[in-house]
Amino acid sequence: MICPFCNFEYDNSIDPDCPKCNRKNISVSINATIDVEVDLSYRGKSNEKVNKRPSFEFKGGNELNHRLNRKVDRTYHIDRVNDRYTENVTDKVTHELIQTVDEPLSKHLNHGDAKKKK
Repeated sequence: MICPFCNFEYDNSIDPDCPKCNRKNISVSINATIDVEVDLSYRGKSNEKVNKRPSFEFKGGNELNHRLNRKVDRTYHIDRVNDRYTENVTDKVTHELIQTVDEPLSKHLNHGDAKKKK
């Protein structure tokens, strides 16, 4: 080892004190690993209107699935011009496709805000 105080080279396996300057030279090494998870989401819509609503909307990203009690990747597209609703839900852990929907938007009723009130 080289003493950081006086630059004297010696073997510190027997005694951590530097034989030249008598200072203690104890080295400590710390290794740490940090896992960081980033959630990404996106959304958008067109400026063109169909019945006062955007002609095209899309949204995607990570959401908490209450049934699985973990995050899933959910994407959906609403196309009012072509009367289409598509949605895909994928488990982030197993990458298993949980739900896929591809149907006419006019048939996609009683979901989300359009649910009938009790």
